[in-house]
Amino acid sequence: EEILTKDFLIEKEKDIEIYYAPHNEYINPKAKIFIVGITPGFQQMSTAISEARRMLEITNDINEIQYRCKIAGRFSGSLRKNIISMLDDIKLNEFLGLVSCSELFKDKDYLLHTVSLIPYSVFVKGKN
Repeated sequence: EEILTKDFLIEKEKDIEIYYAPHNEYINPKAKIFIVGITPGFQQMSTAISEARRMLEITNDINEIQYRCKIAGRFSGSLRKNIISMLDDIKLNEFLGLVSCSELFKDKDYLLHTVSLIPYSVFVKGKN
C-alpha cells in the first residue's frame, strides 16, 4: 500500500519531502542505551505505519500504540541487523550482560531508546 501520500506529508520544498512516521512518538525514560539515527527511512516508516494500523484495530490506548510502533519501527529491516552486529562488535552486549544486542530489540527493549535527529522520514525525489 502506498504511504507516501498527502495524508502523511508534513513538509515539501522542491525535491525534498518530509513524511510522518509514528515510531518516534514514544519516549523510554528508563533506557540505559540511547541510539541516535539521522532520519527514519522508508522501511522504518512503512513498518511503523503498518503497526499503527494493526494496533488501531486492537486498542485506542495511544501510549500502547506509540510503544508498539517504536519497537516495530526502530531500525527495522536490514538496518537492525547491522546495528546489532556493530553493537556486539564493540562488546556492548557483554557490558549489559546480554548474549547479543539483538535482545535490545526483543525482551530487553526497556534498556534501549532510539531517536532520530530528524524524527520524520525525508525523501529526495521520492528516494531514501
